[in-house]
Amino acid sequence: MSQRGRYIERSNEPDQIGFAGLVEFLASDPDRSTSFFKAFHKEALEDIIFMEAEIAELNVVIEGHFKTDLKGDMEDMQCARSWTKFAASTSARQQEKKGLLLKRRALMREYRVLSAHSKQLDCS
Repeated sequence: MSQRGRYIERSNEPDQIGFAGLVEFLASDPDRSTSFFKAFHKEALEDIIFMEAEIAELNVVIEGHFKTDLKGDMEDMQCARSWTKFAASTSARQQEKKGLLLKRRALMREYRVLSAHSKQLDCS
């Protein structure tokens, strides 16, 4: 029997999809070769998967702002090309973009800490 079949047969629940299905699949790996988490294996997987999804969504929104800036008014186009102009801008759109960038920065920092911590757990 294949590895995949063994994982599916272990579950008494109907096959799950989405985040829950991915977490269940990774958590059901008996030798944990699909991940690097030891303590709170399932919970750590959930945290990192949702964090990655949140960062990916933020990236889509931020990229949309950058594309819109290039087609916008003079201030938007200047903000797209100059950090100084962007940092000094008080327009609502640019302020929103700054907020999104700061939120992503904080999430990325948290993500890097979680990843580093997870790798340390794997080495112990």
